[in-house]
Amino acid sequence: FICEDMCNLSLHKPVDAAVCVCDGINYLTKEGQLLKAFKAIRSNLVCGGDFIFDISSEYKLENMHEQVFFDDDDDVTYLWRNTFSKKEKTLTMEIAFFMREGEKYRRFDETHVQRAFSTDEIITALTQSGFSVEGVFENYSDTLANEKSQRITFCAKAK
Repeated sequence: FICEDMCNLSLHKPVDAAVCVCDGINYLTKEGQLLKAFKAIRSNLVCGGDFIFDISSEYKLENMHEQVFFDDDDDVTYLWRNTFSKKEKTLTMEIAFFMREGEKYRRFDETHVQRAFSTDEIITALTQSGFSVEGVFENYSDTLANEKSQRITFCAKAK
């Protein structure tokens, strides 16, 4: 396993496959990062190597605007609020956690920002980076993704 900025990925030798799961690509929020990451990943794959990854779809992220989630368990409680920016095409998730520590709870906060990419944006960036797109599926299944898919899995091959 490698833990590295995917825009600057550098392995000691080319590999047969790369996998990026749990919305890793959605965290590329700055302009140009998507193409830079795909080019870096391509440069570390052998010709014919596989690149498989998932995203939370544009449809999903846009429709999470102003949604609030919570869970209240014995040892942890969280409150999760979402705000979608149409201008930036980003979803900001603000999560407050309350963790039991003896008789008291300790609060800590996390903020996550994800970019909404269209399927066309992803396919264009893959093609420009030296990949052929082998399939675009719904959530790691053999069902083709559609305009209302929540999670999309891309299968690409290094040319």
